Amino acid sequence: YVFGDSNSYGVWLEKMEFKDGTGAGVSLGNYVVIYNVNVHDYTSSSGILIGSKSHALWCRSFNNGADGFNISFGSTIQYCVASENDGDGFDFISNRSHLKGSVAHQNGAYGVKFAGGECSITDCILDGNTTAGCKHDDNNELFVSERNIFTNQTGAGTGLFSDAPKLCFDNNSHYYNNGTDATSGVIQSGKTTGDPLYIDLANDDFRLQAGSPCVHDSYGSFFAVDPVLSKGAAAHPGNIMHPVVLG
Repeated sequence: YVFGDSNSYGVWLEKMEFKDGTGAGVSLGNYVVIYNVNVHDYTSSSGILIGSKSHALWCRSFNNGADGFNISFGSTIQYCVASENDGDGFDFISNRSHLKGSVAHQNGAYGVKFAGGECSITDCILDGNTTAGCKHDDNNELFVSERNIFTNQTGAGTGLFSDAPKLCFDNNSHYYNNGTDATSGVIQSGKTTGDPLYIDLANDDFRLQAGSPCVHDSYGSFFAVDPVLSKGAAAHPGNIMHPVVLG
C-alpha cells in the first residue's frame, strides 16, 4: 500500500492493519503521522517505510521479510514494536532521528540501526536480536543511548555496537545475557547489569516485575515509577500495557 510518494506531505494514517502481502506493507512520503497501525507478514519487503520528518506512534511491524520499520531523515518513532522481522527491527537511514519507548525483539539482523548521526535511542527494550541490539553506524556524528535495556542478543551479539565509540554516549542503560554488552570505547555512565525480571519473556511480556533492577521506585510500589531514573519501555506507567506485551 503506497500513500503518496517522496514528494507528498501531510498524510495521517490511523487505526489500520495491513497483512499478508509481497511488497512493502505501508510506504509513506514525508511529513506523515501514523498512529496505531499494525503491519505484518509481508514476505519480501519491509513492513513500514516512512519518509523524512515524520512520526509513528503505537505502531507494530512484525514477521516481515526485510525491516520492520525503514525511516528517513529527521523522524521520531515512539511507543512502537518491531519483532521477528528478517532484517532490522528499526532501520534509520539518515540523520537526526530518534527512537523512544519502543521494543525491538528477535529481529534477524539489528534490533535498531542508525546510519546517520545526531540520533538517539531512549527508554527502549532490545531483546533477542541476532547481530546487535542497536548499531550506531556513523563515524563522524554524535549518538546518544539513554535508559535502555539490552538483553539476550543471540550468539555473539552485542548489546550496543558503535563504529565510532568515542562519539557514542550510553547513559544509565541496563545489560543482561548479551554476547558483548557494548563496543569497546563506548562512553558509558550509570551502567547496570543482571536479570531485568520481565514478567513473562517466554510469552513476550516485557513488563517488569516488582524488584526489577531497571525500576527506580522511590515510594515502595512498582507503579510509583521515577520517569527519569527508570529504564526501558516497560518502566513507564503510560506505556505499561502496550507495546511491552507483544502478544
